[in-house]
Amino acid sequence: MFNLFKRIFMPQDPEAFIAYLSKLPSSIQVKWIRDGKFIIGWISADDNEFMTQGKNAEEFIEMVNDAVYTAYEIPDNYVTVINKYKAYKPPIEEMKKLKDGSVSKANFNAKKEVAIA
Repeated sequence: MFNLFKRIFMPQDPEAFIAYLSKLPSSIQVKWIRDGKFIIGWISADDNEFMTQGKNAEEFIEMVNDAVYTAYEIPDNYVTVINKYKAYKPPIEEMKKLKDGSVSKANFNAKKEVAIA
């Protein structure tokens, strides 16, 4: 319980935040398919490749972001702040495909949406 309070209420160091944000790739590539109740995705970012899944489009995008943050070792208390802005979102047309149950597979590129001021 203390860790939850700490993560939510403890202020982040601005310099560390910028460093972690800079660690994230400027863009990612996602290939996905529908498999029964799940959307399964393969993510390529820089030289890293990993997989994730979600039950619907929104959960899938959340899990894509989480997979990237995990792969790049972003601490939870910074993920909370970065995730407010969903660093990686597909273009609108690609999000429509994710939400359309009749589309069985596609791919998209997503650029980092959170800018460093």
